[in-house]
Amino acid sequence: MASVTWEVARSGARVLGACFRAVIIPFAAGSFGCASSPPPEAAAAARPAPASTLSSVGTDPRGMESLGPMPAAVPPPSGGPFAPRWTAALPVDDLTSLDAIRAALDEPLHPNGEALSLQRTTSTGDTERVAITSCRQYRAARADGFSAGNTFELSQESFFKARCVPLEFLARARPANQSYVSTLRLDNSPLALLPAAMNFDIASPTDEQIALIASGARLDTYSPELVVKTSSEISLELEEPLAQYMDSIDLVAWGDYDHDGLEDVLFFQSTHALQGSYRGYWHVVATRKGPREPLTVLATMR
Repeated sequence: MASVTWEVARSGARVLGACFRAVIIPFAAGSFGCASSPPPEAAAAARPAPASTLSSVGTDPRGMESLGPMPAAVPPPSGGPFAPRWTAALPVDDLTSLDAIRAALDEPLHPNGEALSLQRTTSTGDTERVAITSCRQYRAARADGFSAGNTFELSQESFFKARCVPLEFLARARPANQSYVSTLRLDNSPLALLPAAMNFDIASPTDEQIALIASGARLDTYSPELVVKTSSEISLELEEPLAQYMDSIDLVAWGDYDHDGLEDVLFFQSTHALQGSYRGYWHVVATRKGPREPLTVLATMR
């Protein structure tokens, strides 16, 4: 069957890649289902798209560079019915093929009307700055040790993180042969679902907290002070009343990130102080290894 791309207009969920037997369509009409062809409301927009291409995955925790080198033009093996897809949490339109994803990595970006400015300290103690206007430039700058130096730059950088990391994730994601996260949603006991490794702590974890994470504890056990303020299928807003922080988690994309045949899911997390200027943004890749296995973190990209 030819590769196709379509958008599920009613839900904001979008699909990229090959539909070999069926493509899982999340959130359509408030439920989950399969379709071997585009839904009627999206049929006019469906058109052929080449299979995704992949490369090796690294483990560098600093950010986008942990996704490994840029994808090589080698098609992945076919056979998986779970096509890479994403939700409206990814602020990019018209991703109809892998070529469109690559093009989006080079599109000019000017949040708030100007380039992103990042900085690093040289060996002589001087401050070196670089202006960033695309995802590819941002990736290279992070790999070279540049980072945001103040609150305004952190706010500017959040725009790049929200856009660029999911694009790289999708550029590397293969269709999965099996999925235990295809029906994942954030409005059904989310704190009991999410792992403790997805905590919002600023300080380094204590020995007790490290043990909780290693034991596979859930977020409700690790951070019992968290209060769910609002939730939907793909978005969660939390409050830490004592610490005076607001936190959020968005479900962004699915795909076989580590090429083990199982589908993985990409989350975008953010936190900010209710009193003060601190804020932080990062992505998490997670998966389940079986139908009764807990959700576990594969990588955190800050």
